[in-house]
Amino acid sequence: DISRGRRQLAFIKALMLEATSPENITNPLTVAKFANAATENLVVDKDLTTRAMTDYAVSLRNVRGDDVIFATAPFSGYGTSPEGGAIDIVDEEKMAELGEALRTDTMDTYLDVFVTP
Repeated sequence: DISRGRRQLAFIKALMLEATSPENITNPLTVAKFANAATENLVVDKDLTTRAMTDYAVSLRNVRGDDVIFATAPFSGYGTSPEGGAIDIVDEEKMAELGEALRTDTMDTYLDVFVTP
């Protein structure tokens, strides 16, 4: 399951890099087509309009791949659910620290402490 999650993150990053590439983000027609495709193929909040998605995309025009951090919930091991399925056991303390880093925009500090190259 961890490897599946990593593959999903890699796909999302590749999609984000393509969507925010200079040749795409500077073309309003391409941005609108991308937003329309996303709303047709992804589950999004009912109040998230194509216009809002386009505005978000344009606001990301200066973001590059190295500016984006992908992280998963920290876990301390594996276990079995009451129904018998395999589960990852979330590390509650580290999860609280991740939440704090997200809320306070201090992910750089969080990553320096918890992520090893």
